[in-house]
Amino acid sequence: MTTPAVRICLLIPHYEHSDAIGSLLRRLEPHGLPCVLVDDGSSEHARRILRALAQQHAWVDIVWRETNGGQGAAKRSGYHHAVSRGFTHAVEIDADGQHDTDDIPLFVQAMRDNPSAVVFGEPEFGDDAPSVRVWGRQLSRGLVWLACGSMAVADPLCGYRGMPLVAALEVERTSHTGDRMTHDPEFAVRLYRAGLPILNIPTHVSYPEDGVSHFDMVRDNLELAATYARLLAELPLAAPWILLARRRARELEAADAAAREQLAATPGCAGR
Repeated sequence: MTTPAVRICLLIPHYEHSDAIGSLLRRLEPHGLPCVLVDDGSSEHARRILRALAQQHAWVDIVWRETNGGQGAAKRSGYHHAVSRGFTHAVEIDADGQHDTDDIPLFVQAMRDNPSAVVFGEPEFGDDAPSVRVWGRQLSRGLVWLACGSMAVADPLCGYRGMPLVAALEVERTSHTGDRMTHDPEFAVRLYRAGLPILNIPTHVSYPEDGVSHFDMVRDNLELAATYARLLAELPLAAPWILLARRRARELEAADAAAREQLAATPGCAGR
């Protein structure tokens, strides 16, 4: 018996992060993973910088979106492109340089050990984190826990994730998810409700003084509020399906564990 190969890439949704993206790519290069970078309709100035970086880094494959659609739309484009290139999983990382690239091996190992699972980064904030952001995340966590009926997703807003691509695209195809800032928390709920196993990895998140944020305090908070209200309103109808999905997930995990044990016990069979 053999288990399917796991082919992992990096996935970076990008929009107007010209000052940070070069440094991020240099930090990512030592990890030896191919990269799908999705430019979500940036300015021509930003695109010139990306084209120059692509010439320096042959391992970076850029997907160009002509108009800005939001991080959710950019990630969907990235999922489709990555699957078309034969990748099974992606480590999603934000373009602004906030995430600790030293933790990439933790995400990679978690996906190799648990290929059906979604791996969420669980941020550990330092003193540089704005208090309004920290408290806002706490509120989002509580609302997502209510919408899931579970505390399985430690942080629904963190863009540092390990994603099984085919399963992600199936959830995207069959569920409503937002295109902009609402995408990450809503997608987290949809993935949990679909029965995918959930893992969480603590990871440091920094807030550089010159960092660029595209979060609109009024528009995006209103959209988040509407999204959480809709997810909570769905819960009475979704609850039976959530229970069924969780049972199916446990069965799949047990079958996968048994297959791995048998593979490990077979002479001459190498692991991943």
